[in-house]
Amino acid sequence: MKKSKSLVGYFNLYSFLLIIVTAAVASMLWILLEFRDYKRDLELEQQALIERNKNYIETIVEDAQSFIASERDALESNVRSLLRDRVNEAIGTAENIYTEYKDLLPKQEIINIIIEALRPIRFFNGRGYYFAVSMEGVELLYPIAPEFEGQNVIDLQDSQGTYVIQKEIGIIEKKGEGFVSDFWIKPGETRPSKKLTFIKGVPELDMYIGTGEYLEDFTQDVQKQITSTLTTNCREVIWSNVDNGSNQVTVYKIGIR
Repeated sequence: MKKSKSLVGYFNLYSFLLIIVTAAVASMLWILLEFRDYKRDLELEQQALIERNKNYIETIVEDAQSFIASERDALESNVRSLLRDRVNEAIGTAENIYTEYKDLLPKQEIINIIIEALRPIRFFNGRGYYFAVSMEGVELLYPIAPEFEGQNVIDLQDSQGTYVIQKEIGIIEKKGEGFVSDFWIKPGETRPSKKLTFIKGVPELDMYIGTGEYLEDFTQDVQKQITSTLTTNCREVIWSNVDNGSNQVTVYKIGIR
């Protein structure tokens, strides 16, 4: 009788343990299946997010290409407009000074006041400045190399042999204003660069005022503007990635250089 009860007890314990083990195995299988489904869903969501970001980036790139093309086409036109505007500002200053002092001071003193008013002015990210030349070819204002002021530069030639001052004086005599293209070797470089210049006469004072800009320098400014625009428009594109089934999240940033 005792042996029979002992066997029943062992059987009940075995059954209980079997149930526990079965439940544990079933739970583990359920957890593994759920994790597999979770990982699959996460990968699908990640792929969908990547695809959306890809489409977004493609749109940004297409817009950037259109923007670059339009800026390139308008480059020289923009330079011409800016040069004309700057020189007209200087001419306005010169005319105001002349009007104020024409009955009070000799012509040369009026010129000196105009020269000193224009000398410190800079633009085009510090590159731009005004120059002034008399109709006889005397350099009146050249702020980046003032040692040339007072010298007659009528025979000045650019790197291609063009008599620049003679050409400018000819334009002023015929039209009163105009654009000149010439080529100069910039400091630290060996090849000539194209410079576009706008000049305009001040007939009351027998002089003209001008300013110029290297097209490649202006192009670099435009490139910086494009980069800034892209940086503003192309926000950080972020998605998450589960690395080898762990909970580690990797953050990716897509940008355009």
